[in-house]
Amino acid sequence: MKQGDVQKGMPAVLYTNTKANIEALAGVAEGANAYATDTDEFGSYDGATWTWGQGGGSGDVVGPAGATNNHVALFDGATGKLIKDGGAAGSGDVVGPTGATNGNLAVYNGATGKLIKDGGVVPSIPAFVGARYSTNAGQSINDSLATIVDFEDVVYDTDGAVTTGASWKFTCPVGKGGYYLIDCMIMFASNAWTSGKVIELTIYKGGVLYSDISRETWQSSTTLYRDAKGSDVILLAAGEYIDIRVYQNSGGALDLYTNGTYNHVAISKIG
Repeated sequence: MKQGDVQKGMPAVLYTNTKANIEALAGVAEGANAYATDTDEFGSYDGATWTWGQGGGSGDVVGPAGATNNHVALFDGATGKLIKDGGAAGSGDVVGPTGATNGNLAVYNGATGKLIKDGGVVPSIPAFVGARYSTNAGQSINDSLATIVDFEDVVYDTDGAVTTGASWKFTCPVGKGGYYLIDCMIMFASNAWTSGKVIELTIYKGGVLYSDISRETWQSSTTLYRDAKGSDVILLAAGEYIDIRVYQNSGGALDLYTNGTYNHVAISKIG
């Protein structure tokens, strides 16, 4: 479009092809404009010859002679230089803000489902906190005394939270307070059990009984491997600790089975 003798914006392009094909066209009206895809040049026809000018540049885009307000603009061909009227926006189109911070979260703005806004920094996913230990040492469990189980073999311990030995314990790490799932299993070596004898598996918090997660009383005399297993959720603040204890009243000390597959504890932060 011209305003007086000054060209305003890019003239409408009637022909898009290679320069040779455009120059070979017949019946071209004086003043027609074209875009040569092979040389990236715009040209104008004076009624006798084509005059070619500077290319469109890497970012310049030429639109159609006209379009409908609020219609979608689509690329016209594969040059990246031409666009066309793509018709009315579809029902799923979403309008974003005038600006946003790279990497921030996009959230709906209102209840229309058509507007989004900058929702701020994407929340980070907390790193896993927990530990898993086992024992194959065949620890001796005293008669009629809740004994701390020494799970001496580490499988993983994200924060070095476990102290092994006779005073085995898991201590909640600094800055990692919350709800923890405790899942545990122990198994005694094969022994003769008499009717009425008991096995209990318990969780202690700070040296005080917190939860009896398994209790079994034998109804008849038998010789077997006996196990106890259970789980519970406990709220721990930084510095608070738990341990696992097992009780049996067979009449003498009994050894745990020497296999870590059957004697293990897993502690996982879940909230």
